[in-house]
Amino acid sequence: MKSILESLREKVIIGSLTIREAAIVLHKSGWINFIDVDATQKLLKLESAKRPTFLMNK
Repeated sequence: MKSILESLREKVIIGSLTIREAAIVLHKSGWINFIDVDATQKLLKLESAKRPTFLMNK
């Protein structure tokens, strides 16, 4: 079973969810105190809010 972080990371990578939407989900679930895109980016281990690094190399 995937954790919330794994699930959100996957959705952001495939483009079905924006990084801001992921931040809102994390805020509502109590992971972060406010809607923070930078903290979400770090929690989801994404280099860029637009595209993860490993997709840029392809």
